[in-house]
Amino acid sequence: MKEMRKSLVHLAVAGGLIALSSASGVASAADVQRCDGSGTGQALIYPYYTVNNNWTTTFDVINTSDKALAVKVRFHEAKNSRDVLDFVVVMSPYDEWTAWVQQSETGGTQLYTNDKSCTSPLNVNGAEASPIAYTGEFFDGGGVGKGRLREGYVEVLVMGVAEKTSGDFLDPDFDEGTVPYNALHVDGVPRDCAAVDNAFVATADQWIPLTDPLDYFGTTDDSMGGSGDPEARDDFMAPPLGFNPLKGNVAWLHGLTGVGAGSEAIAVCDWSDQNYVTAQQFPWFLEPTFASGDGLWTVTGVEAFDEAVSSTSTFNGWANNPANGAATDWVITFPTKGYHVDRFNGQIQAAVSRYRNGNSTISNTEPAPGLAPFENLFNGGNALVTTTGNSVITVEYTFFDREEGNVVREADGTTISPAPPPEILIETLKYEANVLQFGGEPVLDSPLASVVDAGADLNAKNGWAKVRFVKALKTGLPVTAFSIKERTRGEVNTAYGQAMNNGYERAILDTME
Repeated sequence: MKEMRKSLVHLAVAGGLIALSSASGVASAADVQRCDGSGTGQALIYPYYTVNNNWTTTFDVINTSDKALAVKVRFHEAKNSRDVLDFVVVMSPYDEWTAWVQQSETGGTQLYTNDKSCTSPLNVNGAEASPIAYTGEFFDGGGVGKGRLREGYVEVLVMGVAEKTSGDFLDPDFDEGTVPYNALHVDGVPRDCAAVDNAFVATADQWIPLTDPLDYFGTTDDSMGGSGDPEARDDFMAPPLGFNPLKGNVAWLHGLTGVGAGSEAIAVCDWSDQNYVTAQQFPWFLEPTFASGDGLWTVTGVEAFDEAVSSTSTFNGWANNPANGAATDWVITFPTKGYHVDRFNGQIQAAVSRYRNGNSTISNTEPAPGLAPFENLFNGGNALVTTTGNSVITVEYTFFDREEGNVVREADGTTISPAPPPEILIETLKYEANVLQFGGEPVLDSPLASVVDAGADLNAKNGWAKVRFVKALKTGLPVTAFSIKERTRGEVNTAYGQAMNNGYERAILDTME
């Protein structure tokens, strides 16, 4: 038994990766898949959170299994996917964890929860997202203000699984003194959340930056060094393939208009077959991520995850009618984009680093595992003078009304059906999480939104649209998207909203020899 120590666990406020290897199997691209049919997965993507202009975003995570789970919750800002807040939730069998975020008094994002489930750190209620990951020495060209904290997306990952050792279906229990035992609710209250928190303190040597990347944790038993070897790691095991226990939901509520809408989180099946339990201290809290593959601090999982959620286009309905208060925004999120486009790969706060993940020299050129299938590095210009950094994706819009009329957006005008659609490209998707505003009135009040006025082009008030990723038609891009519509008539009690997941087109590959 490791010696219990006073908890020094802190909220993670940064994202990055460190080079290590592990001799263990990995879920292949054939295993990792988007599991839309079941609604449950081993990883969840909540495609958007916002606290802009009186919006509140709520989340829930449900453990549908009879096993205990160590779950990583990580908030990414919208521009460059820098990690602005993360923590661990230990979920007992059949547990549900809930929380919400709203704008803080300092202008950022603040997390609130009344849930009793154990977390590490011990108390995350009131935790604020931090700009550390993109400011000071970690400046990435995307601006340094707290506005970057107010919108983004959330990932939830199963780090490890624990089997019950006694009890029945309705009354499971675990070995005394273990993390699952202390986290189990008895009469509605966990046994000992302080002990759970202590179990996520690192017992391995703390990370010290050295010249040789292999010297970060040593060259022996990297899987333990890469985790910080917390006591909790011994109490969990790798999730088996086919075990996909998490169900997630997200909702958005505007406090002034009364508009509300909700949707399911995107579930990804068989994301990993690794024990990814890490200490909740720097740098250990930076793992795991969607990039994790054949061990901690690797990026070998990116390709499989990209393939699982990649599409060549996305489509959904829209409405824009000021007369009855109808307006529509879309959110299009690329949950692994930062692993490809963050050019500042010498920073520990970068999503992926050649130095830490690939054991290569520091060079702010092209991040591991490579730019493709994306087109541009984030802030590919001069990082010293650019404050509005982006990574543009070339797209083409086709707008339809409800009577089969259509129009393809051009740079200098529009073409009305039945004329053949021109090959015109428009660059508007700039970030990790993008908001498209269909008309003059916003729904989500995002300062990052791009306006695409389909109604003006078609002389219509509603219809549907398709966004095509022009330069990734062979591979697709890893994407998730949804629409949110509102109808406001000036009264809170008559306003309402609706969120609907987008549809997708997958790449059709030539399989002929």
